[in-house]
Amino acid sequence: DPNAEPLPIASHNKKAGLGELACHNNYIYAVSTLKNKVEVFSANDLKRVASLTVGERPSSVAVSPDGQTLAVSSTGLNRVFLTQAQGDFSKKAQIDVPEGPTELIWLNNDQLVVLNRGADSLSVLNNAGLLQNIELSSPLTSMTYSRESNKLFVLDGTNRKVFVVNPNDFTFSSKEISENLNFPNLILSLSKNELLIGSEPDGRLMLVNADSFEPIKKIQTNLSPKVLVMLIDGVDDHISPELKPLGKIARNSSSPDLKSLRQKFFSKLENDRDKRRQAAKNQSKDNGAAVNSTKTPSLSQ
Repeated sequence: DPNAEPLPIASHNKKAGLGELACHNNYIYAVSTLKNKVEVFSANDLKRVASLTVGERPSSVAVSPDGQTLAVSSTGLNRVFLTQAQGDFSKKAQIDVPEGPTELIWLNNDQLVVLNRGADSLSVLNNAGLLQNIELSSPLTSMTYSRESNKLFVLDGTNRKVFVVNPNDFTFSSKEISENLNFPNLILSLSKNELLIGSEPDGRLMLVNADSFEPIKKIQTNLSPKVLVMLIDGVDDHISPELKPLGKIARNSSSPDLKSLRQKFFSKLENDRDKRRQAAKNQSKDNGAAVNSTKTPSLSQ
């Protein structure tokens, strides 16, 4: 429903200090940029199960397809942290990458691609370290991976073009986006033949052919593309209900609807925060009353 009330992610980020979410194996992983942590919650009851200290200004999280490894990009340290995604959540590796690592995509259980916005490049990592850097020399804004066609698509929103990267040898070519979108900032693989490109400033979505990049369908909405499209894990792309006009639904129907889960998650965080504030106020009042009751009366009374 294009007229649905948008989920206010930015305001939640301000209040709760939380950023990107990932969900896998009944865990929710939430980036806490203000605390330099990743908070881990149970997806069943939203109880916190772990708090992982990571590098300065963490940006993105991604879970390997087998659910064993959690990757976290640190924009402040230009580093990617790899930890166990369950169990004791112990750290596995810290890998330095070029400037401004943001988005993360697992190609398989042992190969991770990092989008470095500050360096206009991609980094390819495995669990042991950096394999290679790919210089694209273009302002990169988003990326997506199609497992069906085994292609990585990297968006340059400034110049409205997409780099098509072959994950086998990491050679690449570029394609122009024919439609004049206003600074597109999101790209998502929907199928072997279809890509979704979103423009944040004007709230437009465009379905394009993944080979020719010719438009298939356009949708005008008042919602941010980043609210419309939610990724749950690196295996299946789960599409939020607002994209049903495109005829696309979540591939794994047994997984929770992330938008609903996200609303519930942030509501619980805010409710917990309000309860703590109220408890602190009550405690302060009680302490004040106790102090007043023990004061010695002055001679004028």
